[in-house]
Amino acid sequence: MPAHNEASFDSLAGVDLHYARPPVAAYGSRGKKHTFFSTGKLRDTFTAALEELVDMCPLGRPEVLTSAGTFVNKRGQHGKGQAVDVDAIFWADRTFVTDFYLTDTKFYLAVESVFRRHFGIVLNYLYNAAHHDHLHMDLGVSVGFSKGSRSRVLYLQAGLTTIHDHPVLVDGIWGNQTSGAIAEVLDNLGLNGSITSKATWLAYLDRTARLGFGQVEAESDPTPADLLDQLFQIIDGLDLVTDHDQKIQGALDVFVAHPDTQTWLESFR
Repeated sequence: MPAHNEASFDSLAGVDLHYARPPVAAYGSRGKKHTFFSTGKLRDTFTAALEELVDMCPLGRPEVLTSAGTFVNKRGQHGKGQAVDVDAIFWADRTFVTDFYLTDTKFYLAVESVFRRHFGIVLNYLYNAAHHDHLHMDLGVSVGFSKGSRSRVLYLQAGLTTIHDHPVLVDGIWGNQTSGAIAEVLDNLGLNGSITSKATWLAYLDRTARLGFGQVEAESDPTPADLLDQLFQIIDGLDLVTDHDQKIQGALDVFVAHPDTQTWLESFR
């Protein structure tokens, strides 16, 4: 059995690996270069995934990737050196932070699509609150799609809705709506076979990644109205329970409802 720390590395595929969690550095920053440990299989799998990201993403090779860890002395795949958590990826002209899923959804799903071609388990922002600030990826199971896997169904439903323009309920439950939508999308993509076929799954992930990156590149810069819409989407997704939180919501509501604000916003619509 491979040792959990047989491989050590501070860069892979020409990308520097950093750590950006307090007290070392602030989350979402480039942080500081760090040496990570894992099995050789995890290192090689992650290297292959990063090389494919370089090939698929129009931005090319990232300068820095920040990770919350590989081998960690605890139970599960991290304790076996078979898992990696990705916090953020930095290119010269773009920053991808996993906690910004709600405002960077297409790019997030495109990146996730690449990683899913290499890792059987990927837990994303939609999985639960604990995974809002990182993508967890591990080698606990082989690559492939399972209708009974909540994490994979969530990813599929989000991609169908956001990238493939086939909106479905994103609840992690396989049903007739999801089944019908993926059948139509696979047909549109010219892919034969069931999504549960490994070959079809890998091809779907490839198409989704390339399409997602292309849609992001084609989008124009957001207007102030777009940014306000995104802000309210984020607030709607939060549990505003404190008096301070409710005051923030109220202040934004008053700002948007003001006649001068409405006149200003109309100039951007």
